[in-house]
Amino acid sequence: MLFRSHMAGLHDDEGRVDAIDAETALLAFLQRLVARYDLDAFTVINESIARTFTGLRHYALPEDFGRLMQPNDRDEHGMFLHDGTNIHTLTYRHPNEWFRLQATSNNRPSHFTISGREIHLDPAPDANSGSHYTLRGAYVKEIDDFSLDDELPIPISVAEDGALAQLAIDKDGPTARAWSSMGSIMQSALANQQRRMRQPFQRRRVWSRNRGVRR
Repeated sequence: MLFRSHMAGLHDDEGRVDAIDAETALLAFLQRLVARYDLDAFTVINESIARTFTGLRHYALPEDFGRLMQPNDRDEHGMFLHDGTNIHTLTYRHPNEWFRLQATSNNRPSHFTISGREIHLDPAPDANSGSHYTLRGAYVKEIDDFSLDDELPIPISVAEDGALAQLAIDKDGPTARAWSSMGSIMQSALANQQRRMRQPFQRRRVWSRNRGVRR
């Protein structure tokens, strides 16, 4: 990447490219990427986010939690409750509605919301016959650090073009617009490739759910 940065004219007056600037640009690009797309490379499957306690509504989120998955066709965000036998989908509720719609007695949680670094459940969990519940879920991981020496979980060409676009913008260089356009194209191509990979599985799920009537 440092070589391509130099070739693109993104160097200082002495012909040098700062490695820290390059790493900062790469980190900024990756953060924008995961904020916009649900990519498998940055998705975490966590089977034990938290274990509930009777009457306790809020629990700390994992340290690597970045954001919820974008809702699917059934408005699910990837959060579930395991009661020891069955897995139940948790429905997201906007924080604006949280207190207005809260249940007053303990029961199996059916809704959740996110506030700060905590997940809140409603109703407050009951004891589930003494076995309590386990919160499971899929979410997009947080990216708060990255080095040029780290292994990239996405094609290097996508990461480099995105980082070069950010570097050009940071330096307000004449190639900023061209690199920004190239970075956007590469991001879209990566997202489209993943959609094509997921599509066969999504179609099978719809077929099964509608008993052979595909929508």
